[in-house]
Amino acid sequence: MLIVDDEPSLRRLATTMLEHLGFETVTCANAHEALRELEDNPHGFRLAVVDYMLPDMKGTLLAKELRILSPRLPLVLCSGQSDHVSDTNSFALGFQHYLKKPFTLVGMSAAISAALDEAAPPMTHTQTFTAVKG
Repeated sequence: MLIVDDEPSLRRLATTMLEHLGFETVTCANAHEALRELEDNPHGFRLAVVDYMLPDMKGTLLAKELRILSPRLPLVLCSGQSDHVSDTNSFALGFQHYLKKPFTLVGMSAAISAALDEAAPPMTHTQTFTAVKG
């Protein structure tokens, strides 16, 4: 999981929560660090949690750049500024889900699970049969 937030305490909190949920994490303090990470390893992340307000660019612009590098990467927008972002407009901004700050383990888990479920390719008939049989 890629975590992009300029606040060190929130990066640590998100890392702790995601590791508790069984995920490995890489954290970045700004958009340019995140882009370098994804350029170096475009298929190395299952999901990115992106802050709306970063010091070098808005999270919405970062989302567009991340999509160029990894078009299928699920994105969760994280923000405490509810006047700019909401559950309803986060999808239009290029994100699968919105996670309001301050977030909880339950909220983080729900957003991550939903974003990963939405990004998963649909199972074929053969895969369904094999999963049930085996």
